[in-house]
Amino acid sequence: MKNLLLIFLSFFAGAAILIQSSLSGQLAKQIGSPYLSSLALYFMSTIFMGIIIMSFRVPLPTAESCGKVPTHLWFIGSMCSVIGLTLVYWLMPILGVSKVLAGIVAGQVIVATFVSHYGLFEMPVVEINIERIFGVLFLIIGVILINGGFFSERIK
Repeated sequence: MKNLLLIFLSFFAGAAILIQSSLSGQLAKQIGSPYLSSLALYFMSTIFMGIIIMSFRVPLPTAESCGKVPTHLWFIGSMCSVIGLTLVYWLMPILGVSKVLAGIVAGQVIVATFVSHYGLFEMPVVEINIERIFGVLFLIIGVILINGGFFSERIK
């Protein structure tokens, strides 16, 4: 039962990301810049997270514990987030929600398969097996079909 709840929460997270990405793509189109849309998103997210941290009285880390964190952990995730989300905000008004999200999910699953197989980033090891290989292949076929097949160039 707990596993089912966690799976449901992951679907909820996916829905929230879809709605957020769609709205931020619309914002990018209306203000004419995916960069400013990203900046607005991160600025407002900082404010909302600050409110959540204060509301739940989340204890802040000490300067000593922050100093022990490897430098790359402070920056690389943020850079990946900015690059990924800014691309989403730029692509959504051009390609549409389903095409962009299909690509995002496929990219995440394909990379996650390798990250899990090798236990990268201190993640639990989940080895690649024949079922996962077929799952990735079907996912790639699904992305192709969602995008109109192999030979479609229809972009409005």
